[in-house]
Amino acid sequence: FFINPPTTMRLAALLLATVATTSAFAPSNVTPRARSTTALDATIAVIGASGLTASECVYQALKEGDTVVGLTRSGKISIPKGSGGAEADKPLSDPNLTILAGDVTNPADVAKVFEGRNVDGVIVALGGKTSDVGETMLTDGTTAVINGMKENG
Repeated sequence: FFINPPTTMRLAALLLATVATTSAFAPSNVTPRARSTTALDATIAVIGASGLTASECVYQALKEGDTVVGLTRSGKISIPKGSGGAEADKPLSDPNLTILAGDVTNPADVAKVFEGRNVDGVIVALGGKTSDVGETMLTDGTTAVINGMKENG
């Protein structure tokens, strides 16, 4: 698969912004920065969107005006503690956010993320304890995501 260079740089900046805004690095009362003049208004798929890192990526992308499609086991996502401030842990909703419930190891569930969408970039943020997710979820899930990307351009 190929992600064009501006999108690659945008996703890298988004991930760095995510790390820089977590509570370990910044106080929760930090004023959100103004929208970037270099924003691409991208459509970003986030696999494992309800996790700590991924939910921060989703939150930051939405703040930048991007469209986000997330896949989670539960179909729910909360405002992250890192930069959500007083709103942290409340359900995250936004007109530019679509959250799908599904199993990352099920190719049909993964395909729903890409169907009918022009996805510019993908963040795979899978994790969890082996006792909770199984021994092969990371490899099987990543394989399903790569195959879904190939099948949907």
